[in-house]
Parts: sequence; C-alpha cells; structure tokens
Amino acid sequence: VLAADLLAEAEHLFDRELLLASPDAGRSVAITLESVRITLRRGREILAERPGTAAVLASDALRDLERLSAARVGVQPEA
Repeated sequence: VLAADLLAEAEHLFDRELLLASPDAGRSVAITLESVRITLRRGREILAERPGTAAVLASDALRDLERLSAARVGVQPEA
C-alpha cells in the first residue's frame, strides 16, 4: 500500500510539474522530467511483484520532482 501511495503522489506531482514547467525551462529540466516519467512507469510495472523496489523508484522520482519545484521557486533543498 505504501508503494502505491508513493507512486500516486509522485504521479500527481509529476503532472503538476508538467503544467508549471516553463517552455524556456531548458534541456536539463526536460531530461529530468523524462527520467521521472520513465522511473514512474517502471515503478507501476513492478508494483505487484516488487513493492519495495517500486517504493524506492517512487522515492527517487519524488526527490527529483522536489528539486525541480525548489529550483523553480529559488530554494535549494537540503541533501
């Protein structure tokens, strides 16, 4: 259940980032968003048989999305 919740939150934030991303955001933002998209897709694919790994993938996606969000508002997240 935790893995599914993490994936759902990450997918929600991913959709929000897609809406908020500036067309002038640059190549690095586009690369990050594509990487997050692939990570979330893989997490969904393996959720039933490997929920722990799916949770880690969701966590990675959430971290990347938080970095994008923080960069957009000019805040550096703590490591």
